[in-house]
Order: sequence, then structure tokens, then C-alpha cells
Amino acid sequence: MIFFYIHAYYQVSKNREENPRISYAISFLGFKILQNTFQIIILLIFFISIGIIVSLFILSNLNLLESIHLLPKNPGL
Repeated sequence: MIFFYIHAYYQVSKNREENPRISYAISFLGFKILQNTFQIIILLIFFISIGIIVSLFILSNLNLLESIHLLPKNPGL
């Protein structure tokens, strides 16, 4: 699959009448892999932080409901 992408990037640079070199195609593939990796990491951090915020909000609301005696306190296990 990597060889296919390198060949495709090489053909694109050749069709644009740029200076086609294999090293450009390899570096472009590396840049695309790095860009996709950073996007996945940023999305994971975003969803994890949203999950933490929602969890803290739910816990604080449960504590508030227990403190005003609308919910019975759970004695635990």
C-alpha cells in the first residue's frame, strides 16, 4: 500500500510538471501520515476531555441532590 501511495504522489508531481523525485513523494507520504496521526490524537484528547467534564458535572449534580435529600444516600458495598 505504501508503494502505491508513493507511486501516486510521484505521478501527481509529474503531471503538475514539477520536479518529480521519489524523495518528494516519500516525504509527502510521511507528512500525510504525521498529519493524520495528529488529527486522531487531537480528536481523542477532545472526546476524553468532554467525557471528563460530563462525568464531573454528573457527580456534582448527584452530590447536590443527595445533600438536599432528594436522593437517598447510597451506603456503598
